[in-house]
Amino acid sequence: MVLSTLRVGTLLALLLPSAVSFVVPSTEVRPRNLEVPWKKTGLYSGHRRRRDGSIASCNYGPQTRGCWGDFDIDTNMDEEWPDTGKTVKYELTITNVTGAPDGFERQMFHINGQFPGPTIIADWGDNLEITVKNNAQNNGTGLHWHGIRQLGSNEQDGVNGITECPIPPGSEKVYKFKLTQYGTTWYHSHYSVQYGDGIWGPMIIRGPSTADWDIDLGAMPLTDWFHATTFTANAAAVHAKGPPTADNVLSSSTPPNLTANYWFRVGTGGACDGPNANAANIRSIFRYAGADSDEEPSDDIAIVLPSGCYDQPNIVPYSKTTIPQSLPESLSLGFSDNYTTDVTQSRGLVQWLVNGNPMAVNLQVPTLQSVLDGNVKTGNNSHTFEIDEKSKWQYWILQQSPTSPPIPHPIHLHGHDFYILAQVANATWNGDISALQTNNPVRRDTANLPAAGYVVLAFASDNPGAWLMHCHIPFHVAAGLGVQFLERKAEIAAKDGFEEMGRGCGKWGNYMERTHPGGILFPGDSGL
Repeated sequence: MVLSTLRVGTLLALLLPSAVSFVVPSTEVRPRNLEVPWKKTGLYSGHRRRRDGSIASCNYGPQTRGCWGDFDIDTNMDEEWPDTGKTVKYELTITNVTGAPDGFERQMFHINGQFPGPTIIADWGDNLEITVKNNAQNNGTGLHWHGIRQLGSNEQDGVNGITECPIPPGSEKVYKFKLTQYGTTWYHSHYSVQYGDGIWGPMIIRGPSTADWDIDLGAMPLTDWFHATTFTANAAAVHAKGPPTADNVLSSSTPPNLTANYWFRVGTGGACDGPNANAANIRSIFRYAGADSDEEPSDDIAIVLPSGCYDQPNIVPYSKTTIPQSLPESLSLGFSDNYTTDVTQSRGLVQWLVNGNPMAVNLQVPTLQSVLDGNVKTGNNSHTFEIDEKSKWQYWILQQSPTSPPIPHPIHLHGHDFYILAQVANATWNGDISALQTNNPVRRDTANLPAAGYVVLAFASDNPGAWLMHCHIPFHVAAGLGVQFLERKAEIAAKDGFEEMGRGCGKWGNYMERTHPGGILFPGDSGL
């Protein structure tokens, strides 16, 4: 999982995410001392904090984090983790509201009456049990736990059309999963572009770290914001206008009891997905209750970066690993606007293509249900790639096609971290595997596919399930820029615990029959 352990002002850039990771699996892909039983409890380890089963005392803070006994920063969390014996429960209620986060009033969503949603806090080794209640008026929903590995709990991943059906209005779903990793991440809706209207929030899994810190200010979310709802913006984007330009950038964190005075000067010079038309108009207001507004700042430090989209390549995993060299499979990421391909000729849509087609899911029959029914569809718009090898390295190259606009795409993989073996802008992969960085490569769950270039990724097939890989710009994945890996299908079909998914899909089917018998997504929306 790509999670950050930064504690002083951890920033979550939510619509264009990029993050860092720190612990990698050993070169032995198969987890040792770990057999993953397929059972509904979601408990995969007998550890209770210490390896001998004893309870470790807990003193968590800036200078000490001894809550996990002999599990520490050197523990390979792909293979081992503590079991605290504790279940942390949250209840999240989604509602429609009229809000004005930047002073411009418009329709949006709240979670528990707030935006962003409440921060979920738990410890490494805890079990999370989160009840999501959909009190929205006309939208299905669900929550994805970004970067959480979901080892043995693929059905808890929260992806509409792949691991579940949407939660209909007036209904609820309980997500249950084990926290085998730690760090700072976030949760968000995976129902089309819905999270851009407010259905997201921070998530902190407390655990060891490589160094102490001064003070924990909590998560400091950062997001772009649109004055039109994202569904309205997405409809315009798909019907010939292309991705919209954000109207604002919001940081809605309010740390408690802050008595220092901080000065910020921020300039915006570029955008990840095209020209920044509003660079000169971006404004910010910083307010810290209780601080002395007359106090002069003690330091004046300038940090200037060229404009563009960033993915820090110099942060290497804490534990060293080596990836075997192998020739990757290829995925071509292209683009169609209006009438350039047969795929869109009859409808005049702007869509993103993978191997010539945009991805789309069936919200009423998720991929996991298709596996249980023995009716999995591959190719075309399902973009399903089957991986049958057990705990073997998988190699993939993502190449932007010459017809695609030369812009970066933040590519996110569910259920796994991956290793970045190559990442080159304005270039075409030449097939030279000797040039791949296989000695302690960077590890992520999200990485930039550079503009007009390629990225080569490797991950181990050690987590059976249906896992989405997609561009995390919501307007891009909603327009088809994604694929799904169906990993070790036979083991998925043999797993129990799918009863809740079946009940949820029954509720969604009844809702659709009553309210939207002709379908709920407009043409060109992938549903993701």
